[in-house]
Amino acid sequence: MKNKSVIIKKQSEGKVIVKEKIEKIFVGKKWEKINKEKEISFFVGRPSPLGNPFFMKNEEARNEVCDKYQDFFYRKIKENKDKDFFSALKEINDAVKNESVEKVFLGCFCSPKRCHADTIKCWLLENPNFDFDKVLGLEAKDEEKTHQPPINVDWFVPKRKRNSN
Repeated sequence: MKNKSVIIKKQSEGKVIVKEKIEKIFVGKKWEKINKEKEISFFVGRPSPLGNPFFMKNEEARNEVCDKYQDFFYRKIKENKDKDFFSALKEINDAVKNESVEKVFLGCFCSPKRCHADTIKCWLLENPNFDFDKVLGLEAKDEEKTHQPPINVDWFVPKRKRNSN
């Protein structure tokens, strides 16, 4: 059974629209087992480009730290300067759009508690058609379009876990 979420949006006239959407993005532990043929996992904790730079001193600080990340995240979107940040978001968004991928996991250490990955998930669900190519400077004139090399995905694997092969 597919996971469904209800998205509520208010229109300018004050009406409320309720849309049911099949959800593909899940926030979970970074080490959750996945079906590699149908699912993909992205580590979004520290030190990834999407990691939360704000540290919790104790559990009581969780909401404050997540709120700070939300402000930080939307400021990054507005500033439109951090290419690594947008490359990471683009890669996750591409996986969400890929019809052969059934689930996309955003892995961190916090789940199931409130996590900065919830902010990432919400933004991706609200902005499925964001023009990452424009932000990343990947736009080319029609006659100049060429195949773009794949984005290096090594950022989401901590150095100590990478294979040295």
